[in-house]
Amino acid sequence: MGDRYNATFFDLEGSVNSLSWNWAASQDFFLEAKIARQVSDENRRIPFTFEDKIQDPRYAPNPALGRFAPNNNDNAFVQNFDNTWHNGWIFGDGYGLNEFPRDQLNLAATQFIGASHELKYGLDLQQVKWDQNVQRPNIQTAYDFILGHPYGAANNCVGFASDPTEGGEDTRCFLVDYNSHGLPLSNAETDGDNYGAYLRDRFSVGDHWTFNVGLRAEQQTISNDTGREVIDQLTWSPRFNMVYDVKGDGRQLITFNTGRFFVQTPQYLANSALQEGWNGASNTYDLFMHAYSAAPALSFLPTTAACGFLAGLGLPIDFTQGAYCFRLGSVRPGGLFDLVDSGLFQLDIEPYHRDEVVIGYEWQFSDNWAFDAKGIYWRIDNLIGTTLQRDPNGNLFQLVANYGDYAEILRANNFVGNFLTTNANFTFNGQGPTAAMAESILDNFQDDNRDYVAAQFQLNRRFKNGWALYNNITFSKVEGITYGGGNGGNDLGAFNNLDDDYGRNMDAVLTDQILAGFAATPNFCATQGLPASCIDDLRPFIGQPLSTINRQGELPNDRSVIAKSFGYKVWTFGRQSFTLGGQVTWQSGSPWQKTAAASNPNVALLDNARNTSINLFLQERGSNNDPDFYWANASVAYAFPLGSRLSGRLRLEATNITDEQELVATSDRTGLPLRSRRSFQQPRKFRLLASITF
Repeated sequence: MGDRYNATFFDLEGSVNSLSWNWAASQDFFLEAKIARQVSDENRRIPFTFEDKIQDPRYAPNPALGRFAPNNNDNAFVQNFDNTWHNGWIFGDGYGLNEFPRDQLNLAATQFIGASHELKYGLDLQQVKWDQNVQRPNIQTAYDFILGHPYGAANNCVGFASDPTEGGEDTRCFLVDYNSHGLPLSNAETDGDNYGAYLRDRFSVGDHWTFNVGLRAEQQTISNDTGREVIDQLTWSPRFNMVYDVKGDGRQLITFNTGRFFVQTPQYLANSALQEGWNGASNTYDLFMHAYSAAPALSFLPTTAACGFLAGLGLPIDFTQGAYCFRLGSVRPGGLFDLVDSGLFQLDIEPYHRDEVVIGYEWQFSDNWAFDAKGIYWRIDNLIGTTLQRDPNGNLFQLVANYGDYAEILRANNFVGNFLTTNANFTFNGQGPTAAMAESILDNFQDDNRDYVAAQFQLNRRFKNGWALYNNITFSKVEGITYGGGNGGNDLGAFNNLDDDYGRNMDAVLTDQILAGFAATPNFCATQGLPASCIDDLRPFIGQPLSTINRQGELPNDRSVIAKSFGYKVWTFGRQSFTLGGQVTWQSGSPWQKTAAASNPNVALLDNARNTSINLFLQERGSNNDPDFYWANASVAYAFPLGSRLSGRLRLEATNITDEQELVATSDRTGLPLRSRRSFQQPRKFRLLASITF
């Protein structure tokens, strides 16, 4: 986020209650059960009052600037040239109350059969809910954010087209309005159920072979705010593991693992994209562009003349948002299900999954030294896209479907006709649009998947007298088409794929006119930091959707090399101990690529045409890399008794002790560091922790 005023006050409350039961029915049969309830509340309070905000002298209110000036509102401002956020609430899904109750029941039995088989089978039952009472903040976008201007834009939102003085970037101003404006509000409650059953058999064959074979079945169901089941799928996950003990003494092992793994589909999918009511949480809005006419007789202030000028052209004008009176279109809740209910197509969203193969070698070559090597391959497949598309009448709706179903669904929504209408005034290598071009787009649309390939090596040693040293180095590659953020390294960002724009507005394609606009911009390639051939390099993609060009490549979480070394020493004095530890990590920089905002000027003047400013990749994904970097951490801990049953512990931690500040995030628009603290490593930090155990 930008380093400008971003108030994010919120309260977190929660509780976890669980009850476990274990029973050894016999020496060969064991039962276990667990029931738990977790309640989490997140109260994202209204961002700030203006009494709070004016404490920052840069944001002194100025009524003369009007309601769209950042000094006078809490809208989020997005700076187009580097995609940083400023001024207002930084949580894109709104402020207000979120409640996340979760109930689970786990039942398991372990049964030993004969001398070599260990069976385990059970049930995992989980119910989750997300109850929202929130309001998304309105978003204003401009090329360059600035205070003290009526619209928070350095250029005062002058102009419809890209500005050559700004490197050809789109300098128009937009307002995304998430308010219902008198339309009835509904609740934003969604429910999710995940019921699983599994069976696993672990057995040995001779003195050298051990096998683990299993199968898991899961029924996933998610219901939206109206109770409609938007996901209802039964999935099967086979698992297989093999261990070969080379000498039968446990010191050298060859391992093989393979299986399929499903993660419960994020509830966020239902709350943001699959709701049917206007409730402040769903991604439904009106899109306005700041009205400005290039006609010399019309000034950008006041805007009433410009709005009247546009109305005289028969363009869609809506005066409810003042200067932002040029309504480009609307996305209304339930549009997807209106089409489904009409029988136009069937919606069958399937959970995505990960298939993996891991081959390993473990060698305990002395009492203190251990070596471990692994080859890892993951494929994450059947990903879900949430993108804007056109219905048979050319109006926008939010399509939520597995990418593999996109072509069939778009055909049912008159994609060919929409493509011909949208591109009627454009040319493709000198030729006009044809139905064959539209069919080719659908035939060649690529389903999304992600691949992770890695070789991992560990060399660990435990010394006498409390010493230990652990070393790990991983060589890897992560490739794919989309990147949605993810829940961490374990799923490669696959299970939160809701913010990627791959496949958006498939009828908005690369045209001769777009490339001519780039060519007319002085020093376009040089300004972008690209070779002089950068425009010609895009010509093979003419006629291809803007949101699909150059998308395959190394993803942002790809790290070709990660090396870690960690060690510690423990001194013990009776019931007291002193521990000294340290860690050094080195990793290669994150991949990135240059992008530009692309749109067809005539399309921007059509009603319901939000295929403006699509993110066009000027290079193959991952063509560049941030610098490699390292950091070092250290800690000291002292443990001591506080009585017969109590003990205390003090721990001092120092992170990034050498205060390294390498670049770790680059703007794909400018090729420069993002103008925010997150562009560099976190600064040196010290932390003191105290705990009591009993």
